[in-house]
Formats: sequence, structure tokens, C-alpha cells
Amino acid sequence: MNIRLFFLCTTLFIGWGHHLDAQEKSLDERLGEFLQANVYVNNHNILLPCKFTDLEHVGWSPVEDSLSNELAPFQFTSKRAIRLVNKDNQYISVRFYNPYPQPIPIKDCYIFDVRTYDDFEYGIGPEDYHHAPDFEVCGLKSKKATPQDLMKTLGEFLAHWQFEAYQKSDIGSSYKLNYPFYDESVEDGEPNNCLYLSISKIDDYYLGKLIVMHYICLGDLLQKEKFLVPYKVK
Repeated sequence: MNIRLFFLCTTLFIGWGHHLDAQEKSLDERLGEFLQANVYVNNHNILLPCKFTDLEHVGWSPVEDSLSNELAPFQFTSKRAIRLVNKDNQYISVRFYNPYPQPIPIKDCYIFDVRTYDDFEYGIGPEDYHHAPDFEVCGLKSKKATPQDLMKTLGEFLAHWQFEAYQKSDIGSSYKLNYPFYDESVEDGEPNNCLYLSISKIDDYYLGKLIVMHYICLGDLLQKEKFLVPYKVK
């Protein structure tokens, strides 16, 4: 009896310990874990943060030769992202961050932001959605997933106030409806993990289906103490 009671108490203790661990994790941390290893572009896993060479190995190259420019210490590339293209004339855009204490070439910085398409950033029309690559996020496939699928899979992470703002805004309302997923309770700075998925509102282009992904993951890039050793140019 004592042995059975011991095992019962041990099981309850371990179970409660796991429960506490789960409670201690923020929504931002849980979203990061959920997305990690579950984001794909053209069937290639995208693990952020990453280096340009990681995307280059799967067929992406810069549209313009801007990656040799240097980025200042602890700085992001501008809000206007750098566009990459592949052999199929598909486009993605990425942003870089330099976590090191000295300027280094952009190509050697870390990519923390990948989006499959952003029409308003580049001032082009909905016909250019046809140049967007296929992607998959946590089993949600582009051109197939519906709003109901998005909410069923990611609903707990929906940033309600921004989603409501998107619904009321005229910006982009004729092309797509954005679903923002991130921890809106983060008070100091921005959350480390953000995901924006967009549903088509274009009659002749996958109406009511998932067509755009914008994925941000900073990981430990803002922890300066991890990058105090000067970067060695290869």
C-alpha cells in the first residue's frame, strides 16, 4: 500500500510540476515554440533567426545587390525589406538585424523577418500575388486554409485589438484581411514572435483562402551579452 501511495504522490508531483512550467511560459514563448520548425516556404523549413546563406542554399538570391552594404551595430535594416527572388520568379522579402558591436555586411547579419508578399510596401497590385511562393504554417497551407482553419489552429494567439482595427481599416481591405497572432500583453518592447496571415478578398485569386504569410522571430538576438565577441569576417 505504501509503495502504491508513493508512486501516486510522485505522479501527482511530476504532473503538477509540468503544470507550473506551462503556467510560467508567456503567450509569446508558447507561440515561438509552436512556430519553431513548423514554418515552410516552398517545402523548405524556415527557422528564424537565420543567415542569408540558409535561404541562398534553397534557391533565393537578392533582387538588388544591396547585401554587401554594412549595417550598424545593434541596428535593423530599414522598414522597407530586402526582396529575394528564385528561379521561378517568386518573391519573398526579409529584414536583417546586426547583434554585434561593430558594423558588418548585411549578408552576414541575421534574418528575423520573412514575408511572402507585401503589396503596399512596394506599391504593386494584386496581380503580383501570383509571384508569391507556396507556404505552410503549423499545417495551414497557402491557397487552401480558410479563416476557420486559422482560428482553430492559432486562435488562442490572436491579437484581438489589432484584428478589429484591420477589420475597420480601409488599408488593404479590397485585397486581403490580415489575422495578427502575437502576445499583445507584452508591455516592454515588442514580442519576440509575431505571425501575420492574410485571407484573400480577390474574386479571381483563391477568394477566402490563405495567401500571405509574415513571420517574425527575434530569438535571442536582442541579448547583447551573447554577441560581445567581435564578429570575424569570413
